[in-house]
Amino acid sequence: MIRKLYTLPRYRGSGPWLLEVLIGRLPADVGRVYAEHLLVDEFAGLFFEREGFTVERIEPGGVVRRARGR
Repeated sequence: MIRKLYTLPRYRGSGPWLLEVLIGRLPADVGRVYAEHLLVDEFAGLFFEREGFTVERIEPGGVVRRARGR
């Protein structure tokens, strides 16, 4: 479960690479990766959408849960 993914300003744009490195370090038998972000965080929503995550559900309190296959 990815809950927060931040980069320093000088590394902006490297989020996709960082995400793939993190996913690549997971055990081979992990078939799905999950991410959560706040509904009001449109930037996070767009980022995870571009990276192939789809909305699984929206929790009470405005937390969006997304999933993506490896």
